[in-house]
Amino acid sequence: MVLLSQQTVNYNPSGSYSARVERVIDGDTFEIAAAPPAPGPPSVVAQQLLKVRLFGIDAPERNQPGGPQATKFLTQWMGKQNVTVYPMGTDMYGRLIARIVTDRSKDVSLELAFTGNAWWYTATAPGATDIRDAELVARGEKKALWSASAPIEPWRWRQGIR
Repeated sequence: MVLLSQQTVNYNPSGSYSARVERVIDGDTFEIAAAPPAPGPPSVVAQQLLKVRLFGIDAPERNQPGGPQATKFLTQWMGKQNVTVYPMGTDMYGRLIARIVTDRSKDVSLELAFTGNAWWYTATAPGATDIRDAELVARGEKKALWSASAPIEPWRWRQGIR
């Protein structure tokens, strides 16, 4: 068995930056106070609140079974700590899509998948096999949402499939 939650990550730092988590919105979305990389001295770059969607996962919606637990897990896991942001793009809602690494060198998407609080989101991250493997471990150990007999994927829940 692979202990994915014990792995540390070393992403390419090009384009990465530090930020402080300000507010968790749900199990895969939160706001950060950040000063993204920009030309000029750091004192000139104003901080802003950015809404971030975690790369490669989809957590249950707040009104979905498992949603409150995923939100609680993310809130407890991240708190108001400093993180490293690895931007991957933006989504159709204007949210930053990013891999986030805590000050303990833990990938937040991996932790949510490994603990059974999120699905691997193949629609946006088909190559994220590390997240796939974390989900497989959680499924096998029936962690969190995988303890239910037939959990419904968030993307199906949003379509009204109950």
